[in-house]
Amino acid sequence: MIKGLTALSTLLSHRVNCIIQETRTTTCVACLDKTHQPGLCTPCQRSLETAQHPCFQCGLPMPRRLGPETPCGDCLRHHPAFDHTQAGWLYRFPIDALITRYKYGKDRSFAWPLVQLMGEQLRAYLAEPDTPRPDLLVPVPMHPRKQRQRGFNQAEDIAEYWGRTLGIPWSAEHLHRSRATAAQSGLDRKSRRRNLRQAFVVSRPPPAHITLVDDVMTTGSTAHEIASTFKAAGAKRVDVWVLARTPP
Repeated sequence: MIKGLTALSTLLSHRVNCIIQETRTTTCVACLDKTHQPGLCTPCQRSLETAQHPCFQCGLPMPRRLGPETPCGDCLRHHPAFDHTQAGWLYRFPIDALITRYKYGKDRSFAWPLVQLMGEQLRAYLAEPDTPRPDLLVPVPMHPRKQRQRGFNQAEDIAEYWGRTLGIPWSAEHLHRSRATAAQSGLDRKSRRRNLRQAFVVSRPPPAHITLVDDVMTTGSTAHEIASTFKAAGAKRVDVWVLARTPP
């Protein structure tokens, strides 16, 4: 009798928990509509804009698909030092608003759905045949003074999550920002590269294949400078993984 009541109680508890899960709603961080899944609702996920025919090297959208590793005209002209870019989406609404709230409001709930979705994209990318797996994820560093002002480095936050979920080592100790630089916003590509020259220092011997992690790539000047620095220190390949790529 007692065993029968225990089994019935367990069954009822399970059904009640299932009903609670089915009826529980949260608010979508993009449209503020009610949703049964945390973070981004399904319509908002489907509305996120991706680059059509992205350049293998820099991730910019191209008018048509070229060869599997053929660089775009921009890369042919400017010769970035990094080898490949994986960008989840284009830096347009609502991506830009979510990332801004994350970076400057220090609220993970806005960008964490993007970080998790991109993690699944990266898992699928790494499962493709002949895709090289990085030896180490390295977040783009901030100058210590800026990091103290902001309270955290979002690139470290993202690198730690992707490293843990994808089973790839990550480190914020291999690269440091040696000097504070002027704000990059408003500068053209040439000025950005000049502004970042010798701004990074490799602190430990790098492995052969490094992947830089950041939230957004704009012109690629930061990634170019870091990739140049790592390759001068002995790295053979430097890739870039970012949540979003600023369109031209």
